[in-house]
Amino acid sequence: NYNVSVKEWGEEIIFLHKIIPGAADRSYGIQVAKLAGLPEKVILRAEEIMYNLEKDNLPKKQ
Repeated sequence: NYNVSVKEWGEEIIFLHKIIPGAADRSYGIQVAKLAGLPEKVILRAEEIMYNLEKDNLPKKQ
């Protein structure tokens, strides 16, 4: 697996145009969709889906 190196600066994502070995630690698909100019309605729905997927994958407290 390979991924694109990024730098996170607050809420801003900077793609460093560098391919590095290993899996990405998180998805940047929504940020890429924003950069591509997808409609806000699509972005909001994607954020909702991502939130629910991440929430369901959190370890349960005992």
